[in-house]
Amino acid sequence: MEHKFCKNCGAKLNPDVKFCASCGTEVSVSSGQAATMTAPRVTGSHSVSALKRKTKPMKILIPVIAIVLVLVAGICVLQRFFSSGENSFEKGATSETRIKANKDATVGSLKETGWQLQIPANTFKEDSKLNMRVLSVAESAEYQSADFELYGTPVEIKLENRKNVRLGGAVPITVQIPDDLLKDLAAEELFFAVYYKETLTAARSQIPKSQAYSRKKKPLSRN
Repeated sequence: MEHKFCKNCGAKLNPDVKFCASCGTEVSVSSGQAATMTAPRVTGSHSVSALKRKTKPMKILIPVIAIVLVLVAGICVLQRFFSSGENSFEKGATSETRIKANKDATVGSLKETGWQLQIPANTFKEDSKLNMRVLSVAESAEYQSADFELYGTPVEIKLENRKNVRLGGAVPITVQIPDDLLKDLAAEELFFAVYYKETLTAARSQIPKSQAYSRKKKPLSRN
């Protein structure tokens, strides 16, 4: 059987796999209408943010602080958190989700929450309950720094009674960039980062070819 190798870590790959089992790198890339990233398979409390790269100062674009990287495989019960006409990143909200480990699920809504997770079956080993908290503008203040400016508000997701969870596979995260923010992006770099232990580290991102953005991978200090 012919094998190929991961371009990111060099691990051997089977011909039919879509993600590297060692580092989570996506083997095949498909385009879409919204910016999409694949969450690495890691453990611990994490946050995922979309960043907008500028000369000075740099800005964090639509941070999707997700997450303890504890994403779900279940049916997500979401309320309409945001009133008509308001940007979905402006107001805070909470939601609880019952997880069914053996079922696929779509978590979140690009229209209502601005982000969406596609959770494959068997991402988690057991059923549980997930808490999702969309931070308000005021609650997001602690993530501000001299290096980055939050562009939108973070989303925190945690699994009940768990601090560290290893995912059974990669989880794609799609971010819908509001029209009023797109105007500033044409000549700038767009990339994603994981927030972990006071440090922002750039992660793999997948940008539609129709968008005039380039990808960047570079460690970023939050302090």
